[in-house]
Amino acid sequence: MSWGNKEVVTVAGTFTVSGSQIIGATGALSAVNPGNSVYSTGATGPLSAGFLGVVKTKNEHNSIVTLHEPVAGATAPVSGVGIFVSQIPTFVDPTKANSVFFVDTTEMGVAANKKGQHAGWVQVKTGSGGRAGRKIVETLVAMGVPQSTSGDREDTEFPDS
Repeated sequence: MSWGNKEVVTVAGTFTVSGSQIIGATGALSAVNPGNSVYSTGATGPLSAGFLGVVKTKNEHNSIVTLHEPVAGATAPVSGVGIFVSQIPTFVDPTKANSVFFVDTTEMGVAANKKGQHAGWVQVKTGSGGRAGRKIVETLVAMGVPQSTSGDREDTEFPDS
């Protein structure tokens, strides 16, 4: 199993997305690795900001990555795409990635955040039925990571103070 401690890793440069491939135009894909979830940073032609896919392979020159599935809206090459990756655990279903956060030890120690048990990768689910509206926090990977290591994407669910 593979994971890191960053919710968002910006990849410098612009890229061309075509089918199931992302090709470096003005940037190298050295920060992108198999298992990473790849996202577009903004609307570019037929692509909108959001999930592009999960990396299957990367060539040895860090110039092309292949995704498991073709990217919707990229049947023809789309140029000038900015991307970022998430080091979310690879066993997480990418369609549920928006509910998975990396929470550092300081954030987990804040009284308002006592929904979870451990710092690390956590998934927030909203209950249904008799538990409708309740937030359920499940620790996926417990990690003791200091503040400012994880990023700030989770601050809406887990404030810093």
